[in-house]
Amino acid sequence: MTELKNRLQREMTDLNRLLQQCEEKQGNKNKEIVQFVTDVKRKMENYRPYDPPDIACPPDFITRNVNDQELKDLFGQLDTKTASKVNPPSPQNRNIPLTSPVINAKIVSSFTSDKRRVVTAGNDQAWLWNFGDQCLSLVTSDGKVIQDINTDFEVFDAAVTTSGDLLVTEWSGNKVKKLTSYKTFTDIYTAAEGYYTQGITVTDTGNVLVVLYNYSDVKLVEITTSGQHIRTTQYDTVDNTQLFVNPRFICTNINGDIIVSDNRDKVVAVNKSGTKRFIYDGKERKLQKSFDPWNVVTDKYGNIMIADYNNSAVHVLNQDGKFIKYLITREHGCNKPFGMDIDTSDRLWVCNVGNKKVVIVKYLQ
Repeated sequence: MTELKNRLQREMTDLNRLLQQCEEKQGNKNKEIVQFVTDVKRKMENYRPYDPPDIACPPDFITRNVNDQELKDLFGQLDTKTASKVNPPSPQNRNIPLTSPVINAKIVSSFTSDKRRVVTAGNDQAWLWNFGDQCLSLVTSDGKVIQDINTDFEVFDAAVTTSGDLLVTEWSGNKVKKLTSYKTFTDIYTAAEGYYTQGITVTDTGNVLVVLYNYSDVKLVEITTSGQHIRTTQYDTVDNTQLFVNPRFICTNINGDIIVSDNRDKVVAVNKSGTKRFIYDGKERKLQKSFDPWNVVTDKYGNIMIADYNNSAVHVLNQDGKFIKYLITREHGCNKPFGMDIDTSDRLWVCNVGNKKVVIVKYLQ
């Protein structure tokens, strides 16, 4: 208000100067102009800018007795017996991660498959497919096919919602589709013309993140499971630069970070507000071949796992992007890993292109 007052006073000074010049130039030749100048000056003399009070006046706080019934209505019954039975919040809803157990890989199952992509569907089942396939297969951890779903479009990526619905994105298309109970797919979201849908994931809040790509820019959109748009993430909130070059696959972490494998040479983490948290490019590991990240997944402890195709290894990072260890390498039968996902039993499913095997890894000890 003080700045506004000062600005108005400066403007009044300028107006007075203009009126004075006008009065001098016109003299008494034009009575209408003279009268106009006189009226304006009179109004300006009557104007007084409002001076704001120097002292703020906070509202009064009036205490009253606490009503036990009101507390019960708000919080339920409060006693030590109830408190002792309260379970700690699930990791998915915590900003502070639980301490991760020892990470030590053990292959618990494997089966032959030429599929590159996987998304788990519960404890012992997963959907498998290849880029451009018009078929998705639901299989068990020993490779038994439960059912095949044929499509009339080519599939790029897939995700399973918290209610168990299968969502897919189109290869060279701009739609997100949901599998219905009649084994057909219905459109729930259509991107703007010129954009292609790529990676897709379901967040801890139950919403859906989708990668949109075209030849001039890329962005992430968050939608509901019914396809309603919530927000778009595209530029860094600090320097307004493009966040990604060519995002392929995407997941979220327990602290709200969005983790993206970007342009086949780095993994980018973005926080809730759209600011880059870190970039991991594997260079500090002195890899034999160029870092080539494809699928990225996170677990309930905030660990980030990256399928490094060129180096036949799965990197494990903490939620701040610091390297922890290689989860599996060629010694474990890892051969050009591509698709990955974690099931409800905390087991990592990995599709290996090099030896055409899907391995299931128990890694939390």
